[in-house]
Parts: sequence; C-alpha cells; structure tokens
Amino acid sequence: MKRGFKTISLVLLILMAIHGCTEKKEDAPRAEPREAQEFSIELFDGAIFRLSEHRGSPIVLNFWASWCGPCKKEAPELEKAFKRYSPKGVVFLAIAVQDTEEDARRFIKEHGLTLPTGLDKDQSIAELYGIMGVPTTFIMDREGMIVYTHLGAVTEELLEDELEKLL
Repeated sequence: MKRGFKTISLVLLILMAIHGCTEKKEDAPRAEPREAQEFSIELFDGAIFRLSEHRGSPIVLNFWASWCGPCKKEAPELEKAFKRYSPKGVVFLAIAVQDTEEDARRFIKEHGLTLPTGLDKDQSIAELYGIMGVPTTFIMDREGMIVYTHLGAVTEELLEDELEKLL
C-alpha cells in the first residue's frame, strides 16, 4: 500500500513538473456539474475544514504552491475576493500542494493572506481532485456540485463573474 502511494505521488509530482504552474487563463470546457469529493484538512490555524460542513454555501477551492509564480500573482486577487464574498456567505479554502509547511506559511505571511489555508501533506486531496498543475481553482454551488474549474491564475473579476451566478 505504501509503495503504491509513493508511486502515485511520484507520478503526480512528475505530471505537475511537466505541466508546471501556468499563468494562462484556461477554463475547463463547460461540462455538467459534478459532485465535489468529500475531504477534510487541518488548516494552519489548527482548525479542521470538512467540506461537508459547508454544504449550503458556494465554495471556492484553490490549489496552489509557494514555488509557483502564477500562484504569487493570484494570491492578492484571491484575498480581495475572499474579503468581498465571504461576508456574502461564500466559503474560501486554499490548499498548498507539493510544498513544505515552512514554505507555505512563509508564502501566506508574505502575501498577507487571511483566507483559510492548509497543506495537503500527503497529496491525497490533490489526487482526489485530479490536480495536474497549479494554480487550479474549483467553484462549487450550494449543493456541493463543481460548476466551474479554472487552471491558471484567477482574477478577482473572474471570481466575481462566477460567484455572482451562485448568489
């Protein structure tokens, strides 16, 4: 079991390296909404985030890494959207992948991020969501369906366009 996990992690790491982080705006083709997979993650503030506990609210789920240039570019955009939309009931979660806790915490501090953030220590959430590169952002509706996927850096305007459809 452990060997299989290491193999999967290695394949995921290679795919992320090949695909790399990207600045290009690349929306997944509009497809039928699909159900978001349940997970839980310990946040850097010590709280536990369980996806199922946020059913009934739109959710922005962002996968990023401290070493990713486009992730640095999108960080202030995510933070602005978080400050604007969390009072309206939108839940935000940023998940660092293929990273160390030390580097991820430094990134959060450098970029002044206050949105809930955690580290996918074993890459299980990235695997569950099929992450092939960072940044990748998913938007879920109130019923827990993924209604929008974006590979590459998001902007506040892009998030606004998608979130307004759900409010």
